[in-house]
Amino acid sequence: MLISILGALAPVVALLVVGVILRQRGMLSTAGRSDLSKILFWFFLPVLLFGKMAQQQQTGDLPWVAIGLLVAVLIGTWIVSWLATSSQSAERRGVLVNGVFRANGALVALPIVASLKMQGVLSDVDERAFMLLFAIMVPVNNVLSVTAFSLPHGEKHIGKTFMKIVRNPLILSAIAGLIVSFTCREALEPTPLFKFCSLAGSGTIALALIVAGSAIQLETLKKTNLLTAVVVLAKLCVVPAIAWCAGLLCGVSAPDHIALVVCTCAPVAAATLPMAAQMKGDEELMASLIVLSTALAPLTMFIWLLVVVPA
Repeated sequence: MLISILGALAPVVALLVVGVILRQRGMLSTAGRSDLSKILFWFFLPVLLFGKMAQQQQTGDLPWVAIGLLVAVLIGTWIVSWLATSSQSAERRGVLVNGVFRANGALVALPIVASLKMQGVLSDVDERAFMLLFAIMVPVNNVLSVTAFSLPHGEKHIGKTFMKIVRNPLILSAIAGLIVSFTCREALEPTPLFKFCSLAGSGTIALALIVAGSAIQLETLKKTNLLTAVVVLAKLCVVPAIAWCAGLLCGVSAPDHIALVVCTCAPVAAATLPMAAQMKGDEELMASLIVLSTALAPLTMFIWLLVVVPA
């Protein structure tokens, strides 16, 4: 199992390093990274997510216990982080809360699950469990993230922001995929729709990892301080440990347990940086949390996979 997990993570790390090198060599500028992120967010990732969700054969009940645990862990982590950062300035408080609870599911967790499945470490059942929890995690993360950035500034008129969450293409594609999976999957299988999703999604994983890697700036890593390190430690180690223990105590199935841990052990979401800029957050601190957690994530996720994936 050790060799299989290493084999699955090796190409993930390699593509992250490619992103770092492209950034350092000036081949992928900040503007270029922003454009690629938009293309991923608005087209490639939604198509990939829709295809994965729609082609899942739904057998048995939904994993309600695992879904409940994931939501409980996210909300509980948010509340504890909010209380623990009460002495921080308004600009830093929302950033710190997001740094603890919000994971990069689209650009890191999803590619790692895909790589693990290709290597035979995870099964179709494992992937289905992850996709279902991921579909729940996206809207919950977005709502909690907006709330964390808004409350410190006393903003009351955030209806437009929440409407953007409702129109989030990842949320819409996940819902559409679930509807197709439960209602007309077999009828659509002979059509070109799924082939289109497969073709469009074939390069998505590699592109997503390169974009994620390009967020790692060596100059930012040098500015790491104690506060940043503590928040990243909580994100990569403490939060997934809570999810792991909760799964054990509640006796969830192995696939649901793996999905629960993978959803929570990914690094800080890159999407929090533009959100921090738009909602009066400390951009430099947000960037530091993203960079440090992304740089350390391959090691910590490897350890968590060893813990949670059955031998």
